Amino acid sequence: MPWSARAYWLLLLCLAWGCQRSPTLRVTVSGLPATAASLAVSIAVEPGAGPPILPQTDLTPYELPRPSEQQTDFVLRLPFQSDASLLVGVAAFSQAGASGCLLGLGSASHSFRTTILDDQVQVTLSPQGENEQTGCLPGPRVVTVTPTQLAAAGGEKLRVFGWGFLPGSRIVLNGAALETRYVSAGQLEATTPRSSRFTEVPLQVQLASGPRLPFGSLRYVARTLRFELQTMPVTLDDLDSSRVADLDRDGRPDLVLLHGPYSAGNQIQVALQRAPWQFDVQTLLSPSDYDSLDIADLDGDGDLDLVVIQASTEQITCFMNRGSGTFVPQSVGTGVTLEPGTTLRATDLNMDGAAELLLLNDNTTLYTFENDGNGVFSTAKRRATTLTQEYYSSDILSADFDRDGHLDVLLIGYLGLTVFNNPGTSLPMDDKLAQRVDFEREASLVDVRTDLDGDSIQDLVLSDYDGDFYWLPSLGASDKQPARIETPCVAYELGAGDVDGDGRTDLMAGCDIDGDLALIRQSALGEFKFDDTPILALGSGTTFWSLRVADLDGDNKPDLIVSVSPYYRTKNLKRYIYRNVSD
Repeated sequence: MPWSARAYWLLLLCLAWGCQRSPTLRVTVSGLPATAASLAVSIAVEPGAGPPILPQTDLTPYELPRPSEQQTDFVLRLPFQSDASLLVGVAAFSQAGASGCLLGLGSASHSFRTTILDDQVQVTLSPQGENEQTGCLPGPRVVTVTPTQLAAAGGEKLRVFGWGFLPGSRIVLNGAALETRYVSAGQLEATTPRSSRFTEVPLQVQLASGPRLPFGSLRYVARTLRFELQTMPVTLDDLDSSRVADLDRDGRPDLVLLHGPYSAGNQIQVALQRAPWQFDVQTLLSPSDYDSLDIADLDGDGDLDLVVIQASTEQITCFMNRGSGTFVPQSVGTGVTLEPGTTLRATDLNMDGAAELLLLNDNTTLYTFENDGNGVFSTAKRRATTLTQEYYSSDILSADFDRDGHLDVLLIGYLGLTVFNNPGTSLPMDDKLAQRVDFEREASLVDVRTDLDGDSIQDLVLSDYDGDFYWLPSLGASDKQPARIETPCVAYELGAGDVDGDGRTDLMAGCDIDGDLALIRQSALGEFKFDDTPILALGSGTTFWSLRVADLDGDNKPDLIVSVSPYYRTKNLKRYIYRNVSD
């Protein structure tokens, strides 16, 4: 920029008579919000430069003319007598005297040098989200943070934007103060630490004077998904299903490994997790090959018990948990002829803390066995409900379908649901008055019951005989139809969990034949899209028989328990555990 004649003569005088430090700094602001009424400025010396800090309170807020121009200049008088590296922060406010809503923020580094001319710095403001409707906080505050999701591997630059920061302010993440770089009164920076967990952590800014400014929570997420094979705590193959539950009440999930309808047997293996990834295995024997198993508190003592049904002997066997995962079997006859494949479910219908038993026999009869409160069942308290609707029911669920605060009983059928509203232990003699929810196409198998859309109400994920999946959102609206979830393959086994730690439930599909475990990731908009790269690749010709998703080691990262076999064979079944080590 060419000098003016005045500047030229001033320079000659300076050279002839000696120069004195100019005490002024001209600040040019761009990006000024049209509704801004005043500007506040903070000047600080770059860390390590030595001179004292000029407090924000020593600078009088600059009142903007009305209407304010797009570019504003004002002059600051500074008490520096030597060169200095400065950090200049500017904030635009909606009211006079640097009050009201914070509308814009900006900062710039500037080398303040000895000169006879006015020193100049330009600061560009970025718009902020405060307005009169959302409310405005007085004094220093945190406005926003980037990134809003932290990589579990750490090492990212964390930027905190706000107003009223002074050198010495620190970013506090999950209670630990980070090594913080002061950029300006409106910006602090730090490097994020590594996290071994997927979790939300609170963020604060601790001011140099001591008080902490709260902001909210940030979430650690996975940038790279990785799973490591663990040693499986099982001594038998041909176990084609598994359950996860805390059986000894030590806060660590345990495993129940069992035979299913395609690999008949009478052995149940219980793997109690005594320490992370360290299991004690015991084998329970049922009287004969069983058809179905469920886990529930049967006697109201707070311990989870196991219960199985044997169609061939028409018996129910309850493995009563006596504490610390010690089980004592007791059997009772059903008094009815049962077909192979009878489905058993345990659910507390009368909400007394001791679960009742529901048996679905050959899609024609639903039997209810009332619990006396101590885990004792008898034919004297057996009730039969004749099923007349040709839905070919495949499973039993209990949920508050109509959201009235009472537990309902749902039968999942070939083309819809049969819903018994608020039955308690007294289910009707037949289903003629039951609520019917018809589907437009077949959706016969229940794979997952989970809250997919984050509304705190469980949803259903159903599969059909073609290996396609459908989502029935938020139980309670009879006019809703299952929405198709696109999968990259034919899959009959599905798992659900927040695999990447972003706070949204994802789905995993076991791709038969290809042997891939595909991730169907849920976006922030609630849309499901599968990843091109599978989570696991178990080899061509693999058939998935069981898929469970659970946090086994307590790091808030869902782990995988899968059971597979080659080419739909019901023998030579293998089970694997994969630990989630994503970062």
